[in-house]
Amino acid sequence: MKTRQLLLAVLTCLFLGGTSVSQNVTFEASVDRSKVGLGEQFTLTLVLSGQTMGGGKNLQLPDLSKFHIMSGPNQSSSMQIINGAVSSSVAYSYVLQPRETGKMTIGPASIEAGGNTYRTDALTIEVVRGATRPRQPSASGEAASPDMAENLFLRAVVDRTRVTQGEQINSRSNCTRASLS
Repeated sequence: MKTRQLLLAVLTCLFLGGTSVSQNVTFEASVDRSKVGLGEQFTLTLVLSGQTMGGGKNLQLPDLSKFHIMSGPNQSSSMQIINGAVSSSVAYSYVLQPRETGKMTIGPASIEAGGNTYRTDALTIEVVRGATRPRQPSASGEAASPDMAENLFLRAVVDRTRVTQGEQINSRSNCTRASLS
């Protein structure tokens, strides 16, 4: 009789533990920037968190026809155990490039987890002509010029001309830039 009561108590704890976990499930969408230049790329990330086992299934993406999908889905997962409480998350990321300018809405995505369907909120992206990020300066601190490739000379010098297979060759390089006058 005690075995039956113990088994019933264990099953009740497991059942109640499973329902409390499913109540803490969230599904959120985010972008790495909300203003993008035409021809630039940005990342859309969908994160399902709170699941203790596995991930979601039947991921339904919003309509992305106004964007080129450059990469994705890229999936990553993480798991934490803090004071015996287990939580995990699964992230799906997509690198997108807009096809046209204007304010665009990325609709909600949905996913099934723990017998429930979760939806993200819609996101708004503003696409403008031209670049929204300044050009990165070169290592020397100067702005890179478009004709740099025509004025660059690279020379590699090795320490020996005869080697055997597997033998190390040491080299030094000499890089100079012709002056533009």
